[in-house]
Amino acid sequence: MRNRFWRVVPVAIVSIIALCFMAGCEECPDFEEEQQTGECALTGYVLDAISGDGVAGAEVYIVGDGSTETDESGWFFIGDAPCGDQTVEVTAEDYIDLEAEVSIGDTTEQDFALVPLSEEEGYRFILSWGLEPDDLDSHMWVPLGSAYYHIYYVDEGYLDQEPYAQLDIDDTDSYGPETITIRKHNDETPQLSMDYYEGEYIYAVKHYSGLLSIPESGAVVRIYNGNTLVRTINAPAGTAYDDWYWYVGRLNCRTGAWTLVNTYSASSPAAMSVGVDTK
Repeated sequence: MRNRFWRVVPVAIVSIIALCFMAGCEECPDFEEEQQTGECALTGYVLDAISGDGVAGAEVYIVGDGSTETDESGWFFIGDAPCGDQTVEVTAEDYIDLEAEVSIGDTTEQDFALVPLSEEEGYRFILSWGLEPDDLDSHMWVPLGSAYYHIYYVDEGYLDQEPYAQLDIDDTDSYGPETITIRKHNDETPQLSMDYYEGEYIYAVKHYSGLLSIPESGAVVRIYNGNTLVRTINAPAGTAYDDWYWYVGRLNCRTGAWTLVNTYSASSPAAMSVGVDTK
C-alpha cells in the first residue's frame, strides 16, 4: 500500500477575510492571487497501467513551471509548485505520453498511469481517481451472443481465450489504476472472423468502499485504441451512493463507435442495456 499525505485546509484565510470586513477595510488581501502563486507541492507515483509497477526515470512536468524525474520506485516530488488547477504532462521512454488536469494544494498526492507502447491491436480502459474512496472497481460486459461475460475482480477474464478481455489490475488502495484490456481473438470460427465479438462491450465503474461517492472522487476513464488515446471521460456531477454504478458507456470494437451513457444507477448496466443474462 502506498503512503498517503494529509491535506491541510487553510481555514485561517476565511477568518482573516471576515475580520477584514468587520474592521471596515477598503481593500482586503488578494488571497486568490496568492493561492495561484504560493508554495504548494505535488507528489505521487508514476505507474505502469498494465503491471502496476513503478516507472523509473519518468518526467513529471507542471506546464509552465517545473519538472522532476521519478526514482527507481516511480515516486516523485515537486515542491514550490504553483497552487490551483494545473496541467501536468507525464512522459517516459516506451510509454504513451499522458496529460492530466490536477488541482494542486498544500501537499497533493496524485498517481499517474502510463500505458506501454505496444504493437498489438486492441483497446484499453484505464480508470484513475483520487485519495477517496479507497476502492473503485472496473466492470466490463463482453457480448457473447445471447449472454454477456462479466469481467471484474471476481472473474478477471483471459486474453488468450474467451472472452479475449482481461482485468489487468485490481487496485484497492486509492488512485488506481484499474485497467481492462480487450484483444482481437484468435478463433477461426466464421462467426468470429471480424476479430472482435459482434455487439457492444459495456463498461462501468462501481463504488466498492471508501468515504466519498464516485461524483466526488475525481474519477476519470481513458480509452486507448492501440497506442492512441481516443477518449477521456470524467465522472459527471450527480448523486450516487455506496455500491452504485457509474455507467460510462458502450463500445462497438468492430466499428469503433462509442455510445456515451455517463449516468449513475444501483442497477447493473448490462441489465439496463439489453436485459439479458450475464455469464
